[in-house]
Amino acid sequence: MTLIPINRRQIMGSIAGLSLGALVPSAGAQEVQGPPGDAGSIHGDMLRDISKALGGKPITEKDGLYNLVALLAGPDFELIGKPDQDVLRKLIDIIFGAPTADEMMKRIEELEKSVSKTIGELAAAIIRIARSSIRYAREKVKEHPQIVKIVVSDVSGAMSGATAAKKFGKRAVLICATAGAIGSSALTALGVEI
Repeated sequence: MTLIPINRRQIMGSIAGLSLGALVPSAGAQEVQGPPGDAGSIHGDMLRDISKALGGKPITEKDGLYNLVALLAGPDFELIGKPDQDVLRKLIDIIFGAPTADEMMKRIEELEKSVSKTIGELAAAIIRIARSSIRYAREKVKEHPQIVKIVVSDVSGAMSGATAAKKFGKRAVLICATAGAIGSSALTALGVEI
């Protein structure tokens, strides 16, 4: 299979946070083990996995995000189960389908409330990142398409970042997802003209 080129501007931020974010242990948790000297090869491995999973779809479009969800649920990662996969697909539909930022927030909050007792940590974290992203994007820009662009960047960054758990272990998945979202948000909201 031919790997598609990934635009560095689209996911550079999420990948930048992978190694560092995955190595920082959360409070009270056991230290996450990982090969810090091998950050470059981990970075390359994750980019190849993501590129392959995208199947030629841009990471910033609905189908690309669906493919990232499938990657997280797939046999090489197994970071989410079928219920979480369905919830994240609904989240993606909301992001791309809501006519305004307020409606997007309302629908995401409703989704979160309806599944809060049944979803796993990673899906819950990605939903919370999306909500936070909407709030932040509304501070930065007013036009809805630009808000969507920032939210999509953060959600794709969280999912891309989560892939590092393949190398660092499942305990690191929330750290990796958060670091990926922060990196993507910084790149999209603060570094790239929107």
